[in-house]
Amino acid sequence: MADEGEGNLAEERNQIKQLQSDIARKREQLERLKQRKIAFDEELKQRNTELSIIKEEHKSTQKKAQKTSQYGDAQKKAEAESHFMSEQVHSFLQDRIPAMAPSQEEPDGVDQGAADFKENVGEDPNKQNLHDTVLVSYVNLSGDKKDDDYKVTYRIDGSITVADLLKDACSYWGCSRHDYTLCKIDNDEPKDLAGNMEDHLQDESILSPQEHSHLHLVRKADMDIFKDRPRQKDRKSEVQEDLAEEGKKLMTLKLGLGNVAAEHVTEPFVEALKAWPGVYKLLKKRNRKHDMQKWLRTRLSDFLVFGVLIIFSIACFFLRSEIENYLLRFGVENALVVGIPNETSTGIFLEMEDVSTVGAAEQYLRGCFDFQLFNPQSTLRKFYTPVGDIRFRVQKAALKTCTRPEIPASFARSCRYVEVSSSTQDEKELLFDDDTLPELAQLLMNVSGNPTTFRKSTVATDEIWGKNGALYSGSGYSFWFPINPSNLANLTTKMGELDWLWPQWLTGDTRMLAVEFTLANYHAGGYVSTVLLLEIFPSGASRFTAVLLPFHLAKTSGDITADVLDIFRWIIIIGYLCLYKVWRTCEDYVRDGFSGLRYVLSPAGLLDAASIGLFIALQYWRSSKVKPVEPMSSSNSQHFVSYSRWASWEEMAAIGEAVLVFLLIVRYTTLLRFYPPVYRFFVLFSKSFRVGLYYLAIFVPVAASTIFFANCLYGPYVEAYSTWVKSLMSFVSVLQNVVDIDALYEASPVWTLFYVTYCYLVLFCFFVNGFLAITAYAYFEVELTEHSDPKYERWSPSSWFQISDMFAKFCCYPLDGCKVLS
Repeated sequence: MADEGEGNLAEERNQIKQLQSDIARKREQLERLKQRKIAFDEELKQRNTELSIIKEEHKSTQKKAQKTSQYGDAQKKAEAESHFMSEQVHSFLQDRIPAMAPSQEEPDGVDQGAADFKENVGEDPNKQNLHDTVLVSYVNLSGDKKDDDYKVTYRIDGSITVADLLKDACSYWGCSRHDYTLCKIDNDEPKDLAGNMEDHLQDESILSPQEHSHLHLVRKADMDIFKDRPRQKDRKSEVQEDLAEEGKKLMTLKLGLGNVAAEHVTEPFVEALKAWPGVYKLLKKRNRKHDMQKWLRTRLSDFLVFGVLIIFSIACFFLRSEIENYLLRFGVENALVVGIPNETSTGIFLEMEDVSTVGAAEQYLRGCFDFQLFNPQSTLRKFYTPVGDIRFRVQKAALKTCTRPEIPASFARSCRYVEVSSSTQDEKELLFDDDTLPELAQLLMNVSGNPTTFRKSTVATDEIWGKNGALYSGSGYSFWFPINPSNLANLTTKMGELDWLWPQWLTGDTRMLAVEFTLANYHAGGYVSTVLLLEIFPSGASRFTAVLLPFHLAKTSGDITADVLDIFRWIIIIGYLCLYKVWRTCEDYVRDGFSGLRYVLSPAGLLDAASIGLFIALQYWRSSKVKPVEPMSSSNSQHFVSYSRWASWEEMAAIGEAVLVFLLIVRYTTLLRFYPPVYRFFVLFSKSFRVGLYYLAIFVPVAASTIFFANCLYGPYVEAYSTWVKSLMSFVSVLQNVVDIDALYEASPVWTLFYVTYCYLVLFCFFVNGFLAITAYAYFEVELTEHSDPKYERWSPSSWFQISDMFAKFCCYPLDGCKVLS
């Protein structure tokens, strides 16, 4: 039993070992299968990637094949259409021009050139060529009116007689051959061919090979009148002048020598518009200048050079305008002109625009002005620093002879001029009251100048335009004192010390008081030349205004960069515009048979000359003008240093740069005339401007009468019409339909209703819109006569390839340039 149990145990052990080995073997197989699965998955992923790539390539190939097929179909269709149109046009020309018609005796399939060559081989070289066509003119003499002269060309051969031609011509024009006859011009004299009806047309006695093949169909009853007409050569030239440009294009060849005879054939679509005479005449007489392609002289180098010059000029303009001039001016205007409540030395707040009398002006100077300028706690002093000197200056009107000298002596008063100028200004020494002499002596000890002595204007002081149109010079009675920070260290008020002066200075003969000083803003890096102008009118009314001109003295980084760009602008303007372009363009004009002055006096030449002159003037100003000294060190007991002239010059230089950019941009647009829409715009502007000048002959008298009427009606009551200049500006506002009806109604209720109605109906509804109508009609005319359909007249791919080829040539020969295709 024991042996049997051990045998079973050994057998079970073997089975267990066998099972364990089977499990290990299967695990190994499982691992191998997992590895193969991973390998298959990677291969599947790779195959899927390759499949997607192949699909994309297949789609791309299909699209290319589809595009190629579509392009091929479109190309074949275009070629078929082109071939069909060519055949139709050729057939039309053969039907229309007898000289181009194929010979009836010519067999099909035989080349005409070869046939003509075969026929001419062996001919006698001394044999003269005979006419194969004849031009017949139908002459209808209509008395004093313009004679009708129609033409038709016939193909003839050796068998055609004069009678045959007369029969066909009369049938063509619907007249009787018994009433008409053919005649020829022999030595400028009409010759009747009634006796040569059986002669052949190619006979030398009828149509000589040495003369034009031209006969006239004339009524027999009018032969005597026709013979008495002027020489036919003059008659023919008159007819040529009456032909439209399109009518001169269709010609009839004679003898194959290139000589032509005009055959007036109007386009069919033009003839279809005979029911509308205006449009018909416009199209019949039109002259499409763009067909001549006069702008082919424009070169690619012009586009590049003018483009670079515009970019440099705009860059210089912005680089020199880095300082915020508006902010500099706005801060001073907000503090002095508008004013800040509670910032006043007298406790009375008064804005500058509220000043209407001399007393109010004195109150403003003692209050708001004194606090803002001399008090270190003011808003103005927190951001601006007074530098240099402050000057007080008045101008007085001189005595004149009164308009009514016959007034009794007891009522007579002295008369003075209304405005002050170099000839009407009082220059005598002023006499102050005795009780003010101590204050005057004290003032002279602390200031420069003298309020009683007249001083001439200095170069640095600019003229000042007043609100009433007067121009005030820099002269007058003046005194000044320094207002640098060191001088104002211990001051909080100053104007109260001058209260005694105003009654002596601001008298009835005073016309102007100017307070001039300079403010510095170190945050913005600039200065403000400030002039407070008090205008005193003879009526006693006053007006206070401020003239604020920002400027800067030290060069900024933008100024330095702009100076470098100016060097390149010098090279372009002098080297290219002034020398090379003038020489090259004049040479082109001379080559075309014109004078070189044609370019100099053309609009393009005048624009170039204006740009060159303006640039040289700006550069001369910058190099010749010496900058004044810094305001901090400008205090001078001998002369007051004003910066108003320098500030005005700086402002004008900026305006000059802007005008230069404008001229260059306009000149650049003239180069774009090869593009049809731009060309039509120039034609539109030219036509509108020319017609507008004629329209001004009607508009200007009406405008002048309206201004005169409004000035007479509202001049004494409304400030906007108080002077001729203001009346003109108000009239311009009326044209824009902007009218202050309330002010006009208060002045004159009855006349205002008539005036407003007249301005609206006559000026605004009719005359102003007349300019718009002129432009609209000019646009209609230009679109009708100059329009090009881009579907048929656009550039072909070969034209664009020529442009790229020209650009390549320009890169190799930049000065030689190239011509732009149209």
